[in-house]
Amino acid sequence: MQQLFRHIDKDRELVYAWFEAMHTRIDLVLWNTEGADRLSRAAQGIETETRRIERMGSRFLPDSEVSRINDAAPGCPVCVSEELCALLTRCLDYRQRWGGLFDVTACEGTLCRPDEQRLAVCAPYVTRKDETVRIDFSGCLKGYALDCAVSLLRSEGIVNGLLNFGNSSVFALGNHPKGEGWIVSEADNPDRRHVLRDECLTTSGNNAESRRHIVHPLSGRLVEGRRTASVITRSGEEGEVLSIVKFLSDISSVSS
Repeated sequence: MQQLFRHIDKDRELVYAWFEAMHTRIDLVLWNTEGADRLSRAAQGIETETRRIERMGSRFLPDSEVSRINDAAPGCPVCVSEELCALLTRCLDYRQRWGGLFDVTACEGTLCRPDEQRLAVCAPYVTRKDETVRIDFSGCLKGYALDCAVSLLRSEGIVNGLLNFGNSSVFALGNHPKGEGWIVSEADNPDRRHVLRDECLTTSGNNAESRRHIVHPLSGRLVEGRRTASVITRSGEEGEVLSIVKFLSDISSVSS
């Protein structure tokens, strides 16, 4: 982790810190009235927590809990943490609530029917229904990690900060040192600015014509073309879900 300290005035200290995790850069600006050491420990705690969540839920790490599920034979229950079971259960609920537009098992070439049960979650066990099922939390894991970071700060009594997880999920906690809330621009549209306080701005989509990384669950096809969707929510996890739903809903509207 890289850190930079700044004395704001006689009563306030600010720390800027950054590190890389979850295949992105994470930037933290924290300020408080109780000294830079406390801020530094909180920033280190966020890095530790984020890496722990990555080890739990990243499909790119071969020893993660998610990789163990993905590598297991269909129909074979895999024992995982209560935390992962809870996250998967919420994701299955999101899938049902939004008609299949949010689906952590979506993959290219596989059509996912909204009423299809592709995973069985009965804590502490998770079971894939067939060989085509693969879990990929994508941005949802990042949103969950962001929520955990905010909870960590609040538990430490730190109520002011800006947490930027890869520019696509930005949580504004409390106030800027020089004013009310934080001014945050949308990731792909810097002219669109929002004043946020205890809110998260999340953006999903393709930020370039060549960008193709989101699978439409109901067609099994990668979404093409430059287009993004942004939402403001009270949590990072909710923001990741709703921004994907909005992005795919907008795509469907254009196509029809």
